[in-house]
Amino acid sequence: MDGSASRAEEEFAKWLREVRASHEWLTYKDLRKRTGIPTSTISNAFGGRHLPSYDNAQKLVRAISGDGGFADECRIRWVTAREAREKRNNPDRAEPPRIEDGSAGPDPASPDSPPATASRTPPESARPHRAVRVLIVGAVAFSMGLVLLYGYRALTVQDDRRGAGGGPQDGVDRNIAVYTELLDQPDKGLITASKHEFIPSPSERRFLSTPYTIGTQRYFDIVRNSAEAIEVESVTSSILLTNERNQKIKIVNIEIDIVERGSPWSGTLFCVGPQAGGPNMKMLFDLDTAKPVARSTDATMEEVGPPFFYSSTIDLEGKGQETIAVRAVTKRSFVSFQLLVTYVIGRERKMVTIDNNGRPFRVTAFNKTGAGISSYRRVFSMTPEYALREAAGRGKGAPCGV
Repeated sequence: MDGSASRAEEEFAKWLREVRASHEWLTYKDLRKRTGIPTSTISNAFGGRHLPSYDNAQKLVRAISGDGGFADECRIRWVTAREAREKRNNPDRAEPPRIEDGSAGPDPASPDSPPATASRTPPESARPHRAVRVLIVGAVAFSMGLVLLYGYRALTVQDDRRGAGGGPQDGVDRNIAVYTELLDQPDKGLITASKHEFIPSPSERRFLSTPYTIGTQRYFDIVRNSAEAIEVESVTSSILLTNERNQKIKIVNIEIDIVERGSPWSGTLFCVGPQAGGPNMKMLFDLDTAKPVARSTDATMEEVGPPFFYSSTIDLEGKGQETIAVRAVTKRSFVSFQLLVTYVIGRERKMVTIDNNGRPFRVTAFNKTGAGISSYRRVFSMTPEYALREAAGRGKGAPCGV
């Protein structure tokens, strides 16, 4: 494989991630809704596993930055990556073929297309003899065969694959496909908090004050995207694990990998009270401990049992599925984390890392003073008509009335 060509594709993925960096709240699921591109394709593009089509690349950039002026740079970088890929895959072809997803990239006749480069085909006298070319191609094919033969086991036993939720994940380890989704928490309500002070625009303020708007899609767009608010005290996720093999897989442990700890977020508090009922939890993590351990629990969340995997495992039969509801709680700090799933297939012990659509899960405790009084720059609470009303002055008092 041509190393420079491989790096060119990775550089394009790195650039996509840099464009998204200032809009990190945009999950793969959000981008799927904005572009109509499958989540697995988006994950591959940002992970550098596959070069997206030209149209998909432009759609992703527009979905992230709007009219941010990245279209021209995207075109240049995409063409560079495609040429490098074609050079790697087809070193002897004068005309690069259309890429596998059916898009040939920018139309050469289009005024937006980059200028055509001069032909690089050398004169007949400078070309290597046909027999020499055959020998070179044969040597390359033989070398690649040796790599595939002796490198097969090394490739199949790698055990660190990130699962970015929203669909089956690609990678060297294809034993388990992962899908993650944040769940509403009826027993906890829709209580969320932002790191910074949220000042809604006039249109956002009008919408939030309109009766029966809480729980609508635009409500979540404003609170989770514009305000960048996250769950308070607990976050619950549904994890769908699919066995991609015909061989049984045994889940032997699920651990918390703490990415960041910090002070509770104190920008803006959104108080939407709890409702009856709640998800049926299978396991619970206490993030306030030094080493959080998965513990058994019941639907009420009041009875927390012994460590789940001390006496239990989760079996995935061949081509089978298992959905696990996991809740992580904190009453002390802000926590950013991932899940590490350890499993055994045959005699091999392997691991998959699961996050929330390409970024860590996040949850914050209530921001309280020493006397247990909450303190926020702004507080919005729910009215009887399911609208949001901002509290006067700095938000102090019992957090969300609890």
